[in-house]
Amino acid sequence: MRIRSLAVLALAASCVSAETPLDPQTEWPKKRDALYQKAGREHAAIAKWAASKKLFNEAHPEWAQAAELDPTNAEAQKALGRKLENGAWVDDPKNPPKKGAEAPAASVPGLLEELDKKRREAGKKLSKDFLVLADWAQKAGLRPESIELWRRVVDRYDPASEKARLGLGHVKQGDVWVPPDDVARRDAAAGRLKDAPRGEAVAGKSEVEQALGVSHAKRRSKHFFVEGPWTDAQIAELVQVAETSREIFLEMFDRDADDFPDEIHAMIYKDNETYARYVQADPAIGKEWKKAYAAAGGYPVLSPPAFAGFQGPKDWEYVRDFVSHMTVHVLFCQLYAVFPYPAWLYEGISYWVTDRLLHSAKLYCSGFSTSAGGGRDFEDMREWKAEMKRLEREGLDPGLGELFASDLTGMNMRRSMKAWSVVDWLVAEKKEGFKAFVAELSRGSRPEDAAKEALGVSSLSELDGLWEKYVRAKY
Repeated sequence: MRIRSLAVLALAASCVSAETPLDPQTEWPKKRDALYQKAGREHAAIAKWAASKKLFNEAHPEWAQAAELDPTNAEAQKALGRKLENGAWVDDPKNPPKKGAEAPAASVPGLLEELDKKRREAGKKLSKDFLVLADWAQKAGLRPESIELWRRVVDRYDPASEKARLGLGHVKQGDVWVPPDDVARRDAAAGRLKDAPRGEAVAGKSEVEQALGVSHAKRRSKHFFVEGPWTDAQIAELVQVAETSREIFLEMFDRDADDFPDEIHAMIYKDNETYARYVQADPAIGKEWKKAYAAAGGYPVLSPPAFAGFQGPKDWEYVRDFVSHMTVHVLFCQLYAVFPYPAWLYEGISYWVTDRLLHSAKLYCSGFSTSAGGGRDFEDMREWKAEMKRLEREGLDPGLGELFASDLTGMNMRRSMKAWSVVDWLVAEKKEGFKAFVAELSRGSRPEDAAKEALGVSSLSELDGLWEKYVRAKY
């Protein structure tokens, strides 16, 4: 009897060991859905708390996250103003989502602080859960699936997660994590900058030196004449920045290297006093504008093409950034050739070039803070994608209608960042449409009409939605 029992146990054991291992492709959707449903409940709980405190604007992105992670979450769907119809959640005009804030003004700062704490606590827990499943997916050979999880950790729960960043192939540069594509692109631009023409030293006094009674180092390349109270080596470096910025701009629009052949005269002073004296002497500036231009940090001129500015208390990197930014301004004015220039495009293209060449945004042609009430500046453009994604996720980015209607004085931090991002998206994904869009605008078309004609959308709202998808997928 005992021998027979042992035989049965041995047979059972052999049957267990012979079972087919679980298929990762089959197990993955079960594990992912379970995790996403759990994460959806966390977001819904935060949204419910915010709504109970009458912070409806803050509740909305949490409800949206809950519904995105778990479309079956009825509480989140209803809070977003939807109803179930024929098995699908559709907008319910009779039940619009609550917006705004009805909490007492005095209690809002404390409530927002508590909300932020809840978000951090939930993010810490969810980050751990997502990393565990990402490890499982990686070991199971499901690389795209693990990338999906790492990306969500970085985007939503723990931007500083070294494990997720390394999984995505990001490289840490100082305190900033940079996506691999950006690293490669900027490395390539740095190589081009190093090999760019340095120009030839120019002897004798320039007209500016004679008019102001100053002494400058001067260099002339094929496209630029650069002068200022710097060393010859520094002027040579600025010539390289200008020439490389020009190349990148022309490639952006698929223009020939010989387009816009007129020499651009660049004057960069060290102090405001000498710069202001130049403004008074510059015949291109009308008398009624001289005071305003002297108070500015610099300005471009289209005919003859030139730009001038001064360093002041800023560092040498600012001077390099200034030269790149202003070079693009002058070239854009020549390309667009119709005034007034759309401020968002004027700034967005310049930041697009300085991002690729110097990954910096040190020149502010407009108010440049994270909100109307202030906020830190983002001079290091390696931070822009993460910040832009956060603004989009929380519904804080300006709509395209608002952006396209802004003049230069209205280009605050968020509008400038979105202008750069829209240009970044259109050049990367819809380059021919982008060029056609700019051409339509230069012919005087309204932005919504230009978008319909060149980009095939029915409205700016639809265009904004396409941009949002790009940011969510690529940033």
